Amino acid sequence: MELSNIQVESPTSDNQDIIFIINEDNIFLDVIVINEDVLHKNKSEIIGFSIADFCKEEKYSNLFSDLIKNTLASGKSVTIKYDLSPAAGVHASFEAVCSPFQISFNNKRSVIIVIKNVTEKIVIEKALRKSETNFRSIYETTNVGIAIKDAQGYYIAANKAFETIIGYTETELKKIHFTHFVLPEDLESVLH
Repeated sequence: MELSNIQVESPTSDNQDIIFIINEDNIFLDVIVINEDVLHKNKSEIIGFSIADFCKEEKYSNLFSDLIKNTLASGKSVTIKYDLSPAAGVHASFEAVCSPFQISFNNKRSVIIVIKNVTEKIVIEKALRKSETNFRSIYETTNVGIAIKDAQGYYIAANKAFETIIGYTETELKKIHFTHFVLPEDLESVLH
């Protein structure tokens, strides 16, 4: 089967994804990208060449060679994460998922590697962790009572200020439905 007859579609709509099909000799058989600018080379400068030809730094050539070797040895998908700091000083983080490709070419086993730029995801995760830390600090130190309840209306957490105001410990509150603290005449409007 000719490689040119195989159509592989990107699993996501992210214009930054790169899909490589590489054989066991570390030779690029195909490159699939939505936005060719992310390659920094023409496809013709990649297909037929080795990973060592493509990667400027030996550590990345070795990283991907080992990834391919481990994937083919295990017969299972292998995921790695790595960072690049180009000369321009722009840091980028990537995730590569390498899977055995079920079709051999010229009696050589091959893999398919999907590379995603996860820099933005990591930045968002860091901001979320910082936000969670800030909330936790406020939650634990404020004099304002804060309580969290589940979808059924039972308390799942309460800060010390809430415990003091209500007169119950967090452990006791976890057994009480929030309507316990609602005046009977307000119950109808609270539940609807």
